[in-house]
Amino acid sequence: MVKHTNSIKLNKNDDNFVNIFNFSVAVFDLDLTLWDGTKLYDDVINILQALKDAGIRLFIASFHLEAKKCCDLLGISFYFDEIYYGRTKSKADMIKDIKERHNIYTYEIAFFDDNFNNILDVKKQHNIKTIHISKDGLSWYHLPIRVKLNDMYKKRYNIKYHIDKLDKTEVFDYYLE
Repeated sequence: MVKHTNSIKLNKNDDNFVNIFNFSVAVFDLDLTLWDGTKLYDDVINILQALKDAGIRLFIASFHLEAKKCCDLLGISFYFDEIYYGRTKSKADMIKDIKERHNIYTYEIAFFDDNFNNILDVKKQHNIKTIHISKDGLSWYHLPIRVKLNDMYKKRYNIKYHIDKLDKTEVFDYYLE
């Protein structure tokens, strides 16, 4: 992914582009990804709402034995199609179960976790998009967003792009900051 450092506002009312999350299913770890053990990280509610508004299906895959209760207390349970938790399975196995139970394809999923070993395990077993969350928890910076731009917009801002292998469109990969 290219990290764009100049400020281009992502305005969904702008006719020059349509912004699209490059995944349709998000699977989140809970502890140290969405919350710090006492409260949600600052951007979490807005991110969950934006993803839900965009039609992204959301899931939790957590080793926290009280994950469902935590999500209820934090007021975020309603965002998720399923809150999957326990210590008898790896995160990769949890994702496998979620895929099978909800008829989800591997290419649709983005997995967010603070534990790098979980990221490596999931990437190795499923080859899905994985996003390693920093010590400060989930923020807008972590969300990969694909932006389709028209020629005038690309020329005006001298934007580099590539041809997407799946849908053969020109895309500029962008991370919100």
